[in-house]
Amino acid sequence: MIKENAMTTYQLKLITLVAMVIDHVAWAWVDTYSITGELMHTIGRLVAPMMAYFLAMGIASTQNAGRYLGRLFGFAVMSQPVFMWFQYQIGTVDAISDVMWGNVLFTLTVSLAVLMVWRQKWPMATKVMAVIGLCLVADLSEYGMAMVLWAMIFDRLRLHKAQMLMVYVLSLPIAYILIYGINATVGLGVMHFGWLLAVPLIALQHGVQGRAIPLWLGGRYFFYGFYPAHLAVIAVVVWALGV
Repeated sequence: MIKENAMTTYQLKLITLVAMVIDHVAWAWVDTYSITGELMHTIGRLVAPMMAYFLAMGIASTQNAGRYLGRLFGFAVMSQPVFMWFQYQIGTVDAISDVMWGNVLFTLTVSLAVLMVWRQKWPMATKVMAVIGLCLVADLSEYGMAMVLWAMIFDRLRLHKAQMLMVYVLSLPIAYILIYGINATVGLGVMHFGWLLAVPLIALQHGVQGRAIPLWLGGRYFFYGFYPAHLAVIAVVVWALGV
C-alpha cells in the first residue's frame, strides 16, 4: 500500500531540477560567502546524490544498460561546451580553455559503467581493477569518485532502503574528502550539510514513476536536456547583463 505522503520519481526529479537551478543561479549572481548564497547552495547540494540515486534506479529498471550508457555519454558530450562556457561566464576560470574538468553527466556515465562492470560475472580481481580504473576517470569530472561511491551504495542496497540511507549518511565524510580534500571548504562551510536533504526525499519515494513528460517537451529526454539548457540560459543572461 502506498502512503499518502509518498512521492513519485517524477516529483523527485522536478524537485532536483529546481534545486539545480537554485544552485547555479547562486553561482552566477550571489556572493558565495553570504548567508543567502550559503542557503541556496545548501539546497543545491541535494542534486548530486539524487542524480546518483536516479542512476541506480535507472539501471535496475532498464532493459538495455548499454543504450542507457550511450544516451548518458551522448548528452555529456553535448553538454560539455555549454558547461565550459557557463564556468567562464560565472568567473570560475579566466578563459574557456581553462576548464579542464568534465560536467556531471560524464561522472554519471562513468558511475553507470561501474555499476555495469559490477554486474558482470568476471573474477573479483578483474572487477575491482576495472572499477579502480573507472574511478580514476570519474575523478576528471564533477564530484568524481564521490558520485561513484553514492551510485554503488544506492545500487547495492536499493532493496533495503533504511540500510541504504544509513550507509549513505555514513559515507558523507568520505565523499567530502574525495571531492574537497581534508582541509578545503567552499563558502561558509555549511552548504555541504545539504547532502542530507536527499535522505527524506529518497525515504518518501515509493518506486512509482509517476506522470510522463509530454513529447513536445522532449519526453524522457527532458531531464537529460534540461541540464545543458538551463546552463545555457544562465550563461546567456550573465553575458547579456555583463555581470
